[in-house]
Amino acid sequence: MFNKVWVCAALLLIGCSQNYSDKKKDEAIREQTLQTPSSQSTAPSQLPAGHPPGGGAAGTGSPLDVKAGDRQSLGGLSAVLPAGWKPMAPSSSMRTAEYLLAGASGGDASLVVFYFGADQGGSVEANIERWYGQFTQPDGKATQEHARRREKSVGSMKATIVDIPGTYTGGGMGGGSSAPQTGYRMLGAILVSPRGPYFFKLVGPAAAVDHWNQSFEQYIDSALPE
Repeated sequence: MFNKVWVCAALLLIGCSQNYSDKKKDEAIREQTLQTPSSQSTAPSQLPAGHPPGGGAAGTGSPLDVKAGDRQSLGGLSAVLPAGWKPMAPSSSMRTAEYLLAGASGGDASLVVFYFGADQGGSVEANIERWYGQFTQPDGKATQEHARRREKSVGSMKATIVDIPGTYTGGGMGGGSSAPQTGYRMLGAILVSPRGPYFFKLVGPAAAVDHWNQSFEQYIDSALPE
């Protein structure tokens, strides 16, 4: 009898040392803060509080819902929409945003924002040369001689601004009509963000572009990385 008691006690100690659980497998796994594949959550990840929905303005689900004074997401960069700018559906996948700017006289202007990805889209110099190449001058001189160029800081980012008058022939990143447009003007900006360069191109009749010159500056100055 005495030996049987010792044998039972020994067996009990061996069983405890194996650390077996008498609970079901899923319940035992949950005790260790793990999940089985069938019990993993499928809910989508949540954006940080206050982050605008992708491709739209803060508080909206579509870039076409943006109103003057709203900060619109440009996918890694955001900017405040000026009064009088009408958001349009981008006409190609290369265009992050597109706006119609009704001219005071002589026709309308348009502004297009391009983003191709980090380290994509070419260098600042290559793009400015391309933009120069989209204009010819009535006096036959090189467009560079008529254009104005400057650099400035937008927060921690560097912006290069060009102002180009002349006959616009379109093509390149800006697209546009293939027929030459006399008396046109372009305001272009290349803003180098932490996610790579963004390209802003405002083109239209000179009078219309002049009308929106200040708004363009305010738009660029309002840009913030997301």
